[in-house]
Order: sequence, then structure tokens, then C-alpha cells
Amino acid sequence: MSTQMSTPEQAPAQVAQAKARSVFDDIVENHAARAQAEQAKADKLCADAYANDPRAYVIALGRDYGLGTAHSLQMIWVDPKTGKPNLYAGARATFLQQAGYDWRPVVMTDQEVRLRFMLRGEWLKDANDKPLEVSFTLKEAEQAEYVARARGDKKTGNYDKVPKNMLFARCISNFHRWFAPHVIGATVYDMGEVSMDSVIAATESKSASKLDALEAELTREPVAVANV
Repeated sequence: MSTQMSTPEQAPAQVAQAKARSVFDDIVENHAARAQAEQAKADKLCADAYANDPRAYVIALGRDYGLGTAHSLQMIWVDPKTGKPNLYAGARATFLQQAGYDWRPVVMTDQEVRLRFMLRGEWLKDANDKPLEVSFTLKEAEQAEYVARARGDKKTGNYDKVPKNMLFARCISNFHRWFAPHVIGATVYDMGEVSMDSVIAATESKSASKLDALEAELTREPVAVANV
């Protein structure tokens, strides 16, 4: 077996080639970091622009989902207290059905709703190879304080007026989050979850730190290398 060795003439060329690859990788990485940071700034400006115009915000978000203006206003709403977008249950159901999902009611009462789900006509299975079902009860809604939140300052709320509808909506939402997160709209928050302000702040902080680190790297004085 013969081992091919680099000649003295080849060694400098290989070193130069390695350095060129390293510089190229740095340029690509720095460009990607800058692009991400700039996108975060643009997202923040966009969020600020829509902060005082909920309808414009809804239309812009709907456009990202491929919805027209009318459908956006019918399927998405902005919580006036938190400023965050929410999807109506009908919107989630529409997105899921467009992706091939469907469901059938197993239990449908004012105390509990349980749905069995399928994908493109085939029943989905759980870990025990049984039909996949998602349920939500009025007791769970009370424990999660959804009932009290829906009432607000009034004696009755939607969980009192149309409990079956509310429990159905929660089943659809939970299935969307748990088992179909790839379907568009799964990341839009429901009432009582993280506010948009915290999401924007976290995104801005993360991207800003990357940009600061990049700028520090680019402005750092080169290190002198002593001749050997």
C-alpha cells in the first residue's frame, strides 16, 4: 500500500485553499446573520405599524396564510386587551380540512366533546394503536379558568350560553397544536397564552444579540502573527 505525501510545492497551495474556504464560510455565515437581524428589525417595525390598527394587522396576517381580506376578517381577530391575534375555531377547522384532516364526534354534550380524527380518509391511531381522539370537558375549562375569563365582568359567558361550541373549539385547537403543528396557523395563540408583545421582544432580543456579536467580530483588531 502506498501513501501519497504532499510535496513542499503542494503544501502552500493547500494552506491557501483552506484559508480561502474558511474566509468564504465566514462571509456566508456573516451574511446570514445580518439578514436574520435585518429581518427581525423589519418584523418589529411591521408589528409597531399594526399595533394601533388591528384590522390592518388581521389582513396582513391573513395574507401570510394565503387568505383574502374578507376571509382574514372572518377568521382572525385581535384581542383588544393584549393586542395578539387569535384564530376562530372555524379558521383552524378550515386549515385542517385543507390539509386533509377530518373528524367525527364521539361525544357531543354540554359537559364534554370528544372527536375522533382521520387523515385523508384513514383513521389516525394513538400509541396504543387505537383511534386517535381528543376531548375537552367543561370541568377542564373551569379548571383552566376559561369559563371565568369568558364571563369577564358579566354573570354569563360563551361557556354558559354555547358550551358545546366552546368545547368543540378547544378540541380542534388542541388537535391542531398537538398533532398537526405543521398545518398553517398552529402557532397563532389562543386566549390566555403568551402575548404578542413577549414574542416580539424575545425575537428582537435574540436577533439583536447576534447582530452585536457580529459587529464586534467585524470591528475587532486583527491579531498579529509572529514570523517563525
